[in-house]
Amino acid sequence: MPDCVVLVAQHDGTVSSRIEAEIAGAGMRVAGPVRDLASALARAERQEVAAVLLDLHLPDGGGAAAGRFLASHPHLPVIATVPRKAEEEGRAALAAGARTYLLDEEIGRGLLAPLVRHVAGARDGPVPAEAAAARRLLHDLSNLLAVVGGEAEMLAERADSENPLAEDIRGLHEAVKECLGTFRSFVALRKGDAT
Repeated sequence: MPDCVVLVAQHDGTVSSRIEAEIAGAGMRVAGPVRDLASALARAERQEVAAVLLDLHLPDGGGAAAGRFLASHPHLPVIATVPRKAEEEGRAALAAGARTYLLDEEIGRGLLAPLVRHVAGARDGPVPAEAAAARRLLHDLSNLLAVVGGEAEMLAERADSENPLAEDIRGLHEAVKECLGTFRSFVALRKGDAT
């Protein structure tokens, strides 16, 4: 899907940069980015896009960004993006017609491009149950490894060289980093299979 153009509507510049890098790295083009709902609506009106990554916390979205966007552009497949603490809003976006949602914390982990390709190519309904279940599994595993990795890193940073467990803690940290690397390789392979 080399001519796939993705509209990125994201108020957070850091998240937007991660999205843009992942989209461009997968050979797709970014429309935008735009920082508010009004700009997203206008851009979708004047530019042909294959999918929309819609931040549910756009400043002028009023808590109903997905519903308002889809009311104007019901034919466009929307992937809602939300932070983990607002995951319930992602589920509400599904009820409003979004094809799926992605947590901000999942961006940059190899899930975004295959998901965009899927919704851009399958415009007739939500992401199939198998794909959604696989995404949730990858998401949960990624979260688990990230938490364990963060804890191991924190312990390694705090480990005093006098502590008899310091070497074991550093070894644990290295092992977790290796697991994260293996997981990312697995996701990258799955990403290749999806294209």
